[in-house]
Amino acid sequence: MTIFYNQKTSTLIVNLSSHSGNKIIENENFSSIYNDDELVGLNIFNFKLNHQSGFIKFNKELYQSIQEITKLEFNYSPSFVVAHVEICDPIPNTHLHKCLLTDGLENYDVICGANNIKSNINVVFAKNGAILPSGQQINSGELMGYKSMGMICSYKELNLKNPDNLAGIIIVSENKYKIGDEFIDFFDQQN
Repeated sequence: MTIFYNQKTSTLIVNLSSHSGNKIIENENFSSIYNDDELVGLNIFNFKLNHQSGFIKFNKELYQSIQEITKLEFNYSPSFVVAHVEICDPIPNTHLHKCLLTDGLENYDVICGANNIKSNINVVFAKNGAILPSGQQINSGELMGYKSMGMICSYKELNLKNPDNLAGIIIVSENKYKIGDEFIDFFDQQN
């Protein structure tokens, strides 16, 4: 799930799924977006929030506000989580690596080209359906015949300040986050 607030238009955009919509139902204060019978997104209009334009961390209060307006129930699953790189194997004759990640609940095959990727580190993982600050949506795909089910993120891709000015992916401290935790630095530095 990714939530973006546009302060200029007072619109809350809620992406609930990696599936694209094929049906939009217009309501007075919101539009609900469906893929057949699956609710995949919401656009809530005239949503007053004391927040600058940008991504918003989902919490109980926000859920209650959305539910009060839409009368719809949905499950929350964070789009950006801390994952552990179990296996990292180089793909011959390329700069790419085939990685196996876990968020503690599921395993993901991910192709990564970062120079600092390796086994036994914790990283920021954008799940299928996540939306980056650039507006790009992460979707499962195939690269050079290998499946990739999301993306391992860099500071640049998340529009975050890079404290060490090092190229590559974000390596997450085990002292700060546990595997499966939502990566909240993403939200905290947006303001």
